[in-house]
This record gives sequence, structure tokens and C-alpha cells, in this order.
Amino acid sequence: MKENGKYDFYKMNPDYFIRAGKMVEMAVGKGFTPALVMMWLCFVKDTQTYPPDEEWIMPLELVKTYTEYILSVFLRFDPIYIISGDTNFGSEITVSTYMMILETVKQRFPQSLTSMHIAGNQPDLPDVFSDSPLIDFYMYQSGHDRRDHKNTYRVAMHFYGKRIKRPIINSEPCYEGIFNGENREERFTEYDVRKAMWQSTLSGAKAGFTYGVQGIWMWHKKTTRFMNAHWWGNPFSWNTAYRMKGSWDAGYAKWLFEMYHMYDMILV
Repeated sequence: MKENGKYDFYKMNPDYFIRAGKMVEMAVGKGFTPALVMMWLCFVKDTQTYPPDEEWIMPLELVKTYTEYILSVFLRFDPIYIISGDTNFGSEITVSTYMMILETVKQRFPQSLTSMHIAGNQPDLPDVFSDSPLIDFYMYQSGHDRRDHKNTYRVAMHFYGKRIKRPIINSEPCYEGIFNGENREERFTEYDVRKAMWQSTLSGAKAGFTYGVQGIWMWHKKTTRFMNAHWWGNPFSWNTAYRMKGSWDAGYAKWLFEMYHMYDMILV
């Protein structure tokens, strides 16, 4: 970090990555397949959260070096590489930044699985990614706003109709227990999760659905403060969150799809 609290992109912090590597190693040891987001949108120019201060943006000339460093740390875990993080694509600079990361990953590890985590207000990929043989599956997010609930099936159907066919995942639907966007006092329930799950998977997102719950994704403890409670609601503690009812619906759907090979369904 610089003295002003901003990142010095020209200096790597090896201690941070050593610790991150140990955490991923523990997860892999428990049977998890890690999905590694390579670059969150806030570090890339012309995204939806692009700040006016250029010091927050990683210089383009460092992107390839950064990507190669990340690969040197995590390649041994054979992760899924999520090239972009919650991003829209505001300019050619945005596109070229993420394309550089994608090409570097595939050059170094051609057999890796890759995808893009796109923003909820970005219901499609630029053609340069959709048409690229370097992308292995489509991801979309239907989001955390009840007013956008139709995105669960509309975006799934859009990707299902693409010329180049790939597996589709709804990677970020409504999370159980999170404020529903329309009303800051009401939270999504297991019913909302169940509805979003089946609307997604039966409309083309047959490769999967990400179940989330308010408290697990930040591994919340009662003694810690959640900075975005005004926006998403106070989280449950992790040992309460993982017992929420919606997790049973998600597990049942997985069992049902595998038992009856529902991922082979053809939509008409």
C-alpha cells in the first residue's frame, strides 16, 4: 500500500498471497473446487464502479504480469478461472483488460475452465467473449432486486439461444436472508430462492445455480461489523446462516438433476 492508503500495483505483497494460498489449500483439502475471480471490476477502467481517481485502476501494462503471478500461486489447485468480477463493459479498455487476462490464463494453462462474472445490469457478454473459444461456460446473475426477478429466466433463455452453445450457470441469484432491493426492510426467503432456482435451471441454466445466504458469503461472526448492512441487511452469523431452509431446496435440486439427467433437457 502507498502512504495515502491506495494500492501500489508495482509491488506485490507475497505475504498476502502466501496466506491466500494456504486458505485455498484448506478448501481443496475439504473437497471444494475453487473458483478464482481474477480481477474485480473496481480495478478496471470504465466499469460501473469506475472511480474518478486513476490511482485505483491497475495500469494496463501490469495486467499480464499480475495474471502470471496469480497463476504461479494458484495453478497447483486447478481452479476455475472467473476472468471478470461483477463487471459491465463500458469501453474497449475494459474489454481489452479482461481479454488480456483470459488469453494469459489460456496460454499458460489451456485445459483450465474459464468464464466471466458479469453485472446484473449487463445481461450479455460482448461478442468478442461470446465468440471466443477461450470461454468454456456462460455465467449470468439475476441479482438481488425483486423488481428484476424476471432476469432469472430471461437471461438464461438469452444465453441458451446463443449461436455458440455452452453450459450456463446463474452465478448470483437472490441470496436467502438478504434485503430484496425493492424494500430495505424485507428479506428474500427460501421461497424466493426456490422460485429463482427453478426458473433459472428450467430456462436454460442447466449447469447450475449458486445458492447464497446472508452471512455465509462473508463468513460473518456476531463480533464483527458488516460495512454494507444499510444496503444488504445485517448478516446472520455463519453458524446460523448455513442452517437456513433454502440450502435444502438447492441440495434437492442437485440430487434431482443428477438422478434424472435433467441437464440433458432440450428446451422447445
